[in-house]
Amino acid sequence: MTTVLNPMHKPLKVLTFFILVSAPIFVGAQFAPEPIQYVISPEVPGPNQTVTIEAQGIGTFLGDAAIVWKKDGKAVQSGAGLRSYSFTTGSIGSVTQVSIDIQSPTDGSFSKTFIFRPSAVNLVWEADTSAPPLFLGKPLYSAGSSVKVVAFPVVVANGSRVAAQSLSYQWTRQDQALPAQSGLGRNTLCLEWDQLQAQEDIVVRVYFGNSLVAQGG
Repeated sequence: MTTVLNPMHKPLKVLTFFILVSAPIFVGAQFAPEPIQYVISPEVPGPNQTVTIEAQGIGTFLGDAAIVWKKDGKAVQSGAGLRSYSFTTGSIGSVTQVSIDIQSPTDGSFSKTFIFRPSAVNLVWEADTSAPPLFLGKPLYSAGSSVKVVAFPVVVANGSRVAAQSLSYQWTRQDQALPAQSGLGRNTLCLEWDQLQAQEDIVVRVYFGNSLVAQGG
């Protein structure tokens, strides 16, 4: 995702979510790769958006496996080889739980649970420049001028909105991490507009604890 600092653009609103995945714990010195991987498409869905989860296995054993998909605890799809399931996320702050149970006659049993909690983050920019009298737009940026980008997240947990200062922000610019301006409560990014760039690609990843709860740019 990219933020193009175009003065005629309205503030950019990016909707996203976070997923909690139950994973098995392996004990011992050697770790074998899981025979099943899961692909979520789109990778960062927003509220009220169609999402597809697909189970991908090593070999062909999934084609003969009995697969049951559940949404919020209720079976919604079952049958042999049903490796994908599509559903629609809820509104911001809602919780959707999707689980898959796989019974393979050759490779045994597998299960996985995904929890979707849609969130939102708005990115707004302003330039440290001036505008002529009666100018209807916002002050424009210029080569070498200072620009400030502010993230306004909307994250709901346990029925309450999480304060912006309780979230952690990881900023990147042109795919380069900016650790000096990232961290807990640091929802503002200050930079100088690159005179050699036609646009700036700014991305922020928002964390609540160790969980990625929003991403925008």
